[in-house]
Amino acid sequence: MRRLLACLLALMLPCCALAETYAINWTADVSADGLSMLLDLSEESLGSDTPFLSARQIAALAEMLSGLSATFYVNESGDRLKLVMSYQDEELIEFDGQSTEDAALCATNILKDMLLTMPIDPALNDAQAAAEQAWENQPWIDLCKRYTLFADVWEASIDASIEYGAFAGDAYSGGKRSWTYRFDERDIAVLLESIVTAELSDNLAALLTYYGLTQFDDPDGLTDFLYKRVHDASLRNQYRYVLRIVDDGSDDPELVGISLLIYEKDRLIATISMGGDENVTNMVLGYGIHGINCYLALTQTDDPTDGPNLLAKFWRDTNKAGYYAASSNEDNLLLSTELYVEASDSALSLRTKAIGAATQNTPVEAVLTVVDTPDFGDITLSVKLADQQLMTSSLTFSYAEDMPDMERDGLLVIDITDTSAEDERTIADALNESAGELAVKLFRLLPPEILTIFMMLPLF
Repeated sequence: MRRLLACLLALMLPCCALAETYAINWTADVSADGLSMLLDLSEESLGSDTPFLSARQIAALAEMLSGLSATFYVNESGDRLKLVMSYQDEELIEFDGQSTEDAALCATNILKDMLLTMPIDPALNDAQAAAEQAWENQPWIDLCKRYTLFADVWEASIDASIEYGAFAGDAYSGGKRSWTYRFDERDIAVLLESIVTAELSDNLAALLTYYGLTQFDDPDGLTDFLYKRVHDASLRNQYRYVLRIVDDGSDDPELVGISLLIYEKDRLIATISMGGDENVTNMVLGYGIHGINCYLALTQTDDPTDGPNLLAKFWRDTNKAGYYAASSNEDNLLLSTELYVEASDSALSLRTKAIGAATQNTPVEAVLTVVDTPDFGDITLSVKLADQQLMTSSLTFSYAEDMPDMERDGLLVIDITDTSAEDERTIADALNESAGELAVKLFRLLPPEILTIFMMLPLF
């Protein structure tokens, strides 16, 4: 519980300055017919012949989900946050947070008459300011050139060869020359260790110091963590890799494709293949699940005419005969997903269609739409099952009135970074009391059929 509250208060730290106070409101509209179809599909996948819920219970569940909403408020300076979760416009849970120069504060209705605090280390404030300045002034091009030199030295030290012939991968064909590199986990560790232990520029050091303080409570925490992971990988040396970069074999070579084979000791456990041309990119990822080879094939098109912008297919190969053997039989197809992108001056729409054995061969369609407004932009997500509407969810952005300062008078102040046994008992008692009050409120608000669903659960 202490870690959970600490994470909550950490989110209250200022991130950026905002021009105005604004509110983000989330609502959803769930269809009873669509929910019934979803539950039927779930029961079929589990092999159940008996419906778990009646039609009235499904309708009540859809009504309950449609009645939930949440609103998130942020003030103009970014140091005040508020989250309100409601059911049918009646507030259920409220979190109210504020950050000051020396602490982050949080009050919530589930911990009545309490003010949770988390002192802010002045060194963290200084490190954050230095990190922001370092990010703005980071010479990224010079940094890239510097680490490219590390890669060049490392490349010259590993086993490399050039082969001529006919080369094809899961995502490409027509290769005439292969630049082949063989290396293992220890080789990668050597490269990463040279980067981690290299002398750092002031800007990069400032960034690593800030992330070390925020994630490890130690300025050197991030670099120490990276060094240990690299050192452990070097000692373990469990994996080895074969990388092939294939071209057309000409004097002015054109890239045909890239393949990466990953072995655990001498056992092939994963493959990655990439290829394509200037308009189309293909990728196939192969790996094993429970002794069965599986393949994820992606085709991305920059300028589609009548097809999707992205096509993804998930195959399984029970005979372990390879990707082409798996994809030649439609019975091996678990899921096929298409993504379409449509853009205009005022809206962006992402539409996906999915169907396959994983969906019981029922078409699933989702549409995410972002619409520009004079002030902000509204976001809508719509989901359908076999053309039956399941859910429509919306995020609306608007300006909000300035929030007053947090009330502190008469509240019990608890520093969650240094809680006593009495503090923890007080928090636990408050949580138990609030849980009971929330249960009574929900009993009054929710449809009666929902209560019978709860009583059917194993917990009861």
